[in-house]
Amino acid sequence: MKVDVYRLSDVTIVKPYGDIRVRTVLPLRSSLESLEKDRELKVAIDLSEVAFIDSSGVGLLANFAKRLRKHDGRVALFNYREDIKELLDITGLDQAMGIYEDMDRMIATMTGGADGQS
Repeated sequence: MKVDVYRLSDVTIVKPYGDIRVRTVLPLRSSLESLEKDRELKVAIDLSEVAFIDSSGVGLLANFAKRLRKHDGRVALFNYREDIKELLDITGLDQAMGIYEDMDRMIATMTGGADGQS
């Protein structure tokens, strides 16, 4: 799995390419651990290139959000496919972090604008 990490406004964007599953999750885990170590407190994960997330991916995202919240950080997911949105709803991840249809809504909310949560 390839993972891009970049800044937009004051939000760190993480963009994984490929399925987030037990066999491929290590690069994403490493990227998230680095951000946590560097005390990045506003992190958004772009799911536009992710077609599938298994239970290890759900656990990774949930645990990352929980750890960041301990430091008053925020995690958001955006640009998701409809079947991934259903998974987020079923697993309760939609309650643990911001879920946004697109980057504009995510940036507006993460940088202090109006609540654009979908």
